[in-house]
Amino acid sequence: MAKIEMQLRHVLKASRKDGAVRAGIEEPIEILRGGLRRAAKAVDRTSLIGQEGSAARGYFGALAALVHPEAGDALRPRGRSRRPPEDRFNAPLSFGYTLLYRDVLSAILWVGLEPGFGVLHQPRSAAFPLALDLTELFRGPVVDMAALGAVNRRTFDAERDFVITGRQVWLSDAGRRAFIEVYERRKHEEYRHDVLGFSLSCARTMELEARLLEKEWLSEPGLFARFRIR
Repeated sequence: MAKIEMQLRHVLKASRKDGAVRAGIEEPIEILRGGLRRAAKAVDRTSLIGQEGSAARGYFGALAALVHPEAGDALRPRGRSRRPPEDRFNAPLSFGYTLLYRDVLSAILWVGLEPGFGVLHQPRSAAFPLALDLTELFRGPVVDMAALGAVNRRTFDAERDFVITGRQVWLSDAGRRAFIEVYERRKHEEYRHDVLGFSLSCARTMELEARLLEKEWLSEPGLFARFRIR
């Protein structure tokens, strides 16, 4: 629910100054709102994952409209594509999610939790399920917002920063360097945490959320996943 709500907030915030853009994404916004309502009523893991997937389709449908026209159509996403990314917008997203997974896994290990025991994700690859779970909390505020901002600021050059091989689109060495700088800057921006009542960087929040998850299981439930990017 935290993931869906932050996706909704991202779309609303990014479109609030442009009435035409907002009007054009009303349907994806309603999909996100509906997904949030239904996720709150989910009675099992399967139905919850179904609502998460439905909301994600609405969210990535809205992102295309949030790319500034001056950024160029070449950098406009065509939905979400992963293995492999199939357009220039999805390339930094996929790379960013890899960086994020690494940082979340480090936070989990630092706190002392076992990353092999997940909640939503199940063991199906070499990736640790619990790291994948906590990564979901930070995809929107750390990677998606950073990628959209970088595209709209014309950080990427459509030719220099990408390598296209058949259907696959990857960041070039120059593109990776550019996005790492964007990602690290975003990771160290500070936001007020709803539980603590004072500001922390996104990097520190990853560790805090791992600790709050431990409290969820052991002593103080109701504190985990309450932070929101405003």
